[in-house]
Amino acid sequence: MSKLGKYKTGSSCLYVKQLSDVDENVLKDPIRSSFIYMTNKYNS
Repeated sequence: MSKLGKYKTGSSCLYVKQLSDVDENVLKDPIRSSFIYMTNKYNS
């Protein structure tokens, strides 16, 4: 996450004001991980 760029977090949220503030390639990893986790958790 240190390579992501300018963002804030909440309890379970990631806040980005502008997409240009973050590295989109780095952002793909937590999105992919979250999707896999939620799919495995709720599609059992």
